[in-house]
Amino acid sequence: MYDCLRAATKRTQQYNANPPPNMTLLKTIPAHNQAITCMAYDQATNQLFTGSKDGKVKQWDCNTGQTTHEETLGGPVDALLYIQGFLFVAYVKGTVPNVDGIINFYNTAAGKTQMIPGHRGHINQLLAANNFLFSCGQDYSIRVWGLEGEAFVLKHILDKDAGGHTHAVQCIEMINGFLISGDSTGCLKIWDSSSGQCTQTLQTAHKSIISSILQYGANILTGSADGSLKGGAAANAILVMDGTPDNRGESMLAISTLYDGVTLYNVDQNMTLLGTLPLEVCRALTSIPGAALIAGDDRGQVHIYSWT
Repeated sequence: MYDCLRAATKRTQQYNANPPPNMTLLKTIPAHNQAITCMAYDQATNQLFTGSKDGKVKQWDCNTGQTTHEETLGGPVDALLYIQGFLFVAYVKGTVPNVDGIINFYNTAAGKTQMIPGHRGHINQLLAANNFLFSCGQDYSIRVWGLEGEAFVLKHILDKDAGGHTHAVQCIEMINGFLISGDSTGCLKIWDSSSGQCTQTLQTAHKSIISSILQYGANILTGSADGSLKGGAAANAILVMDGTPDNRGESMLAISTLYDGVTLYNVDQNMTLLGTLPLEVCRALTSIPGAALIAGDDRGQVHIYSWT
């Protein structure tokens, strides 16, 4: 299944300091006091959710750039997920070495909240697939949660006893019924989502942290702190990726790296380099399909770029 990843070759990055000609900075919002770590966009309401190391999660009206809701949690926010009126917020509470990873579940329509404990340490990503919630984290585990009535309960723990990771799990993605996970050593694992068993391990898929896994059309991409994007072009230390159509319906790939800002590629044109947005370090990307790309940086700013 992942021969395409093994066979992928690195290409020298053609760094272009100029933004893509069909992209314009629409708005910059001073959103948080510390780095923005995660974002989620709700197309139905045109609302943006942001989470930060400052321990706050905020809801924004993208038309006005004003906050519509704000909540202070017990520690830095690590991950956000918004789907069909449900908001999931992952954050940490406590002090080292007694740090707990918590997920707050908000049923926005019913106005109800549930606190979901379970992880030890930071929760690196949240994923909704196959009617389950998946979370992965610093405790080497992937946890599977199911909704019973109005509450989420733990269904499975995918850890080393199930053939899982022996280091922090950084990212997860569901692709064609298989759960794909990457860890802090560059190891990639493939799981049968129905049985919960690990079916394949690529021990050295990357030389360093796998920071992002993305399926975009026919492409399966993994990005890493080792500077490689397998399944596509090459870059320096990759922090996060996002796939989105532009205003012409063409497939775009945005890659945020540690040193070069956010670089845009046209996937439909054989990963043609379009340009780079001159931004500070951005650890969060999301998009408004066909309309805009949104980036959150380490200064706590949100930058909204529109396709023109």
